[in-house]
Amino acid sequence: MNNLVIPPSPNWYESKILACTVDNTLIYGSKTEIVIIKPRPYDEPADIKVILHAHYERITSIDVNPNWELGNMLAVSAGEDRVVKLWNIEDCSCKCVHNAHTSNSDKLIGACFAGNDKIVSVSENGFITIWRTLTNEITPLKNVFPFKVQITTLATCPHSPWLVAFGVRQGLVIITDLRKNGKILYKMRGHDKSIISLSWCPVPYNVFPRNTIKRIADTKQSDEKSVEHNIDASKDSELNNDNGVQNNIIETSETVPTENQEQTSQTVPENQEQTSQNNEDVQESHLDDRNDNQ
Repeated sequence: MNNLVIPPSPNWYESKILACTVDNTLIYGSKTEIVIIKPRPYDEPADIKVILHAHYERITSIDVNPNWELGNMLAVSAGEDRVVKLWNIEDCSCKCVHNAHTSNSDKLIGACFAGNDKIVSVSENGFITIWRTLTNEITPLKNVFPFKVQITTLATCPHSPWLVAFGVRQGLVIITDLRKNGKILYKMRGHDKSIISLSWCPVPYNVFPRNTIKRIADTKQSDEKSVEHNIDASKDSELNNDNGVQNNIIETSETVPTENQEQTSQTVPENQEQTSQNNEDVQESHLDDRNDNQ
């Protein structure tokens, strides 16, 4: 008979409560415990271990070492007690702890690895700490964000560990360089509400080929040119239509008076000739009457 262990469920409403390693080991937080599920053959039950009372309060974040291998199987956890802990998953022991966030009354959002020997953690108000686990040295960064923020999540770049992305409640993604005193590199708005999860590209090269980007740019330029050409053509057609209307008006104004003048000039002489003939006829009739009287 196989032994079957059903572990408790992960904590709800936490985007970084679960992490998976390269060997398919699953680690997550459940209330104040850390659950570790190691893979086994499909016909055998999973190897499940539970670290009891890992935190005094509810766990909010779990992350694993990016260079997961024997002798370096490490995980970091953060909880509502505002404490960050480093765990050795091989023997389920706590290696070291830092409580730099306990002096801050805001919620501890999470902690994640930045390379092999550094852990970045952040509070909701933007208070950042860099924990060097080999020397147990903690560097606080208080002025990275020059404006008021409400951090909701974070993610470190797997290829350049000094690059860290932060999600903000207003839908903003902020890319920072945490070397020296830290600074903001980019601010990107892609959502209208809170950012709940961030992830960097897992490969170190650009997944968007330059030719594709160039084709997109060329297509955009050609579309803009065609739009401009259509606008110019429509303007020219409008001008031609306006000029045609004006020419028609001018031709009409020129031809109408000319025809009236010609008709008037033709009728006036005819009337004058008829009048002169009538006068001559009258005069001749008077002469005939005189001759008859005589």
